[in-house]
Amino acid sequence: MLELQGVGSMGISILYLAAGIPAFLFAIPAGAFVERSNLQRTMITTDAIRALLVFLFIMVGYFTTVAPLFIYILLFLITINDMFFLPASQSLLRWVVPEKLRPQANGQLQIAMMTGKLLSFTLGAYLIKAGFELTSLLFMVIAAFALSIVLILFIRPAVMNNTDKTTKTLQMVTEGLTFIKNTTYQNISPSMITLSTFGIN
Repeated sequence: MLELQGVGSMGISILYLAAGIPAFLFAIPAGAFVERSNLQRTMITTDAIRALLVFLFIMVGYFTTVAPLFIYILLFLITINDMFFLPASQSLLRWVVPEKLRPQANGQLQIAMMTGKLLSFTLGAYLIKAGFELTSLLFMVIAAFALSIVLILFIRPAVMNNTDKTTKTLQMVTEGLTFIKNTTYQNISPSMITLSTFGIN
């Protein structure tokens, strides 16, 4: 869609920023929230929000010309929801899969996620080449989110990730940032110095 609007390399760069900034800003708060949440409910909620965002985007396209800004905002908001969905889905695995099967199940989950991404890109490109309208593809995305919700409803039992209510979410975020800071100074700095030296040379 951005290519059709001729945004150029700068517009594509902004697209990647819109997808990357939420990971930087919300990964730790989202992880702390998921640590204290009902995992299936979190996954269903994020799926519903993402489907609603795509639907609103389609509605905007019906009433006005879709500016690149709307695409960036859509991607930014969807990626924020990804920050909640992904840790919830990965955390759910250890509650619903027997311990001895978890390594295999985790591998299958990662393969399924990567395969889904590759297939979605391939199928999307093929359908666009076949003449499908972008609106039709977006409705397919909404259908995929709806299917995800239905499948999540079949996952039992409902899992509350952490029943410890003594630690507040903000405290968990602070502890996470402190850990990253300490780890960065103690372990990552030598690597960064090496990479910096390589770059200078």
